[in-house]
Amino acid sequence: MITEKQVFEKIITRFDTSNGVFVLIILMLIGGGTCSTAGGIKQMRIYMMYKAIAWRLRQSLLPGNAVKRDYLWEGDLKVYTNNEKHFDVASFVFLYLGLYVLGTMVIALSTDPVTGIAYSLRDAMFEFASSIGTVGISIGVSTTSAPLHVIWTESLGMLLGRLEFFVVFIAIIKLFRDSLSLVGKR
Repeated sequence: MITEKQVFEKIITRFDTSNGVFVLIILMLIGGGTCSTAGGIKQMRIYMMYKAIAWRLRQSLLPGNAVKRDYLWEGDLKVYTNNEKHFDVASFVFLYLGLYVLGTMVIALSTDPVTGIAYSLRDAMFEFASSIGTVGISIGVSTTSAPLHVIWTESLGMLLGRLEFFVVFIAIIKLFRDSLSLVGKR
């Protein structure tokens, strides 16, 4: 019987060229579908950003008084979108990619304590894409001998990737505000 680990090892071995690893990185960043438990930016957000660009181009070609409502299909449900929704999606993607770059840099600027060699940018990109996308595969950086700050960086990426950024940030802000109001009442 083939285990899940053996399947992922075969995938990594097959894609162990630079192009294959970068394809996997992009797929891990995109992530799963809407309402799935997979991490990542989500396919629907990528699709909405693509459509928003097309809608914006179309709008610039239409007469100024033209009325056109933009919508997407989520399964059998027709969902109307607007500029506020597009801004929310663009903000999420910007925040996601910003955190991805930051986490990648933390790993890339670290050194493997066993070999004394710095992690490559490719390996750092792969590892943090796997962490933030909650994929769970490794290219060899995530080991028991990895530096603690690398493990904590990946753990934070997993937490934020799994719970969605805005939920975590809003919860932290509300906790901070509530604690300030409690301290102020004393």
